[in-house]
Amino acid sequence: MESARPKIFEVLREADSDAADRAFVEGMPELDSDDQAECVKALLERGRDAGLNAIPVLFDRVDGRSQSRIILGASRLFSSLRSAIRSGKIQTRSNALRIVSKSGNVRLAYIAAHALRDASPQIRTEAGSVLLAMTEAYRRRHADTTAELCESSEASSDCARPIAWTLDILREEREFLNTALKEGLDGFESHHRLEVVKAAMYLADGLENALFQHMSHRRGKLTHAMLEVFSKATGPHFAQFAYVAMKYKDMRGRIIAMLSTCRDSALFAEMIRYGWMGRDPEIRRALHGMRSLAWFSDQIDAVFSLPAEVAAKLPAWLLPLGLPADEKVSILNHLFLLDDEDAHRAAAWALGTIKSASSTRVLNMLLESDKPEIQRIAKFELANRKRNLAHRGDVPAGRPEEWRELLRLARLSEEFDDFLENFERIEPTIARDAGFHALSYIPGFSTQARVNLLGRKPADRLRALRLVLLLHVSEHFRNEILGLTRDANVEVRSAAMTAIGRVGDPTGRRILERALQDDAPPVVAAAIFGLDQMRAERREELIKPICNSEDPGARAAAIRVLLRMRLNDGATNLIYMLNDPRPRHRSAALWLVDRLQLVTLAERVTEMANGDTNQRVSRTALRVLKRFDRLHEMTKATPVAEEA
Repeated sequence: MESARPKIFEVLREADSDAADRAFVEGMPELDSDDQAECVKALLERGRDAGLNAIPVLFDRVDGRSQSRIILGASRLFSSLRSAIRSGKIQTRSNALRIVSKSGNVRLAYIAAHALRDASPQIRTEAGSVLLAMTEAYRRRHADTTAELCESSEASSDCARPIAWTLDILREEREFLNTALKEGLDGFESHHRLEVVKAAMYLADGLENALFQHMSHRRGKLTHAMLEVFSKATGPHFAQFAYVAMKYKDMRGRIIAMLSTCRDSALFAEMIRYGWMGRDPEIRRALHGMRSLAWFSDQIDAVFSLPAEVAAKLPAWLLPLGLPADEKVSILNHLFLLDDEDAHRAAAWALGTIKSASSTRVLNMLLESDKPEIQRIAKFELANRKRNLAHRGDVPAGRPEEWRELLRLARLSEEFDDFLENFERIEPTIARDAGFHALSYIPGFSTQARVNLLGRKPADRLRALRLVLLLHVSEHFRNEILGLTRDANVEVRSAAMTAIGRVGDPTGRRILERALQDDAPPVVAAAIFGLDQMRAERREELIKPICNSEDPGARAAAIRVLLRMRLNDGATNLIYMLNDPRPRHRSAALWLVDRLQLVTLAERVTEMANGDTNQRVSRTALRVLKRFDRLHEMTKATPVAEEA
């Protein structure tokens, strides 16, 4: 028998008859692994319909080795798979989908799209999963291929030809997927598979018409499905969808709200990479409505999480957002911590477009940069601002000189809307001396400020609070601010704590002390700062426990108060924080050293600059050392100036 078997196989291979294919098919389930694999190989090589049509039927009854051979030969099974997906047996249809899925051939995506209309829920579920898996695999393949092509530096025809072929293949694959997904979206009312919606969202820039259909009933269901998918799982694949969805009124508000609370660095990195999509006028207007981003709650962490090729694109993406000007300036300033000249250059030019006192301060700091190009950009912009200030608008006569100076330097009129929209241009030191005049000289300031402080949108309440804080008129709006200390929005609540510190009455002190137990670390940090501003009796028993907080901001605020109280616990906790194993805590401790100008710790800061394993910490330490050097130079220059 052992010698007869090869002869039987050879005879069946050479036979010009469907009977040989049927013999292979009938005997295959009874054979061992090697012989099964030989049968599969023979059926694929013979290429007769009788044998090929049977392969999907047998797929679940052969072992893994034979299944691998079937998948490798899937390109010969197109017709057979098309027939199998119409089979009356659920197992055969399931086998066809498994072959399509494991082959990864996007030319077979239409089979999965057809299966979405199947009467069996099992088949519809498998079909949706197949389309999603194919789309994810295509996205990875596309990203890897384009990255390799971008790295290729050869500029010859020999290199250009294969690049063109590769791009053409990717384009064809995308068309096959788009066609299948359009068919799947057309039948969404019958199958309701969220996997299909999710896959289409990954390719939203090419499926916009299918996702946002004009038929109101179907569009409403798809809108609900897309929002459900986006709310449950974010990621870099959704970047293009987020841009496209902003063009549509029924999606815009929800997408912006979800992005505002999202902290997924990979998603925002991809959005920055595709920032060119934001040039669409409708999308640009939507981006301007994005007044806050939780991703920027730790700005340094957000900046350092960006891939090297994306960091230089951050400034252009940041400018159209509706974030406060001071927050944009702070983020751009953190870009100079990166070891990336392109990012430094882009940040310097972006600072020039933000006309605010904070951006002027940062540009003045850049005059001392060790990079000549950055110095030139800063000099150019500062000179331009001086020329603009020379052309001052008309200021009403009979006003105090400090108020006239505030209006001239900030280029503001005596209108509430102008102040609310552009108060970032006001220099804080001038606002401290002249801000209270707004109550007298801006018509309806009190009324309109109260309307905004009690506004429906958190962004309006927050902006009004920041204006009140800047102008040092918190006491005038005491009742409204007391109410905002219970606001549901963390940012509003934090700003209210700072404002209460300016009011300085017993009720405010009790509110701030209770806020030290708040669940939101930013509120705790603001409450500590408010108590410190109030110059009230500092209760160290309330502050000390916060020195062990898991949040670096709250911890640094508590240590700062202890240091200002001249308690030994403050210095001890600061040293512990500088040696903390967590990079964010070490960075926050360095910020504290910088703010308090603790030059005595210069040796420890030098060690961190030269030896810390975390790039963010070492770059922050290096910046602190540079400021120490400038402080030392100013100290040496002071006696000379006095003698002169």
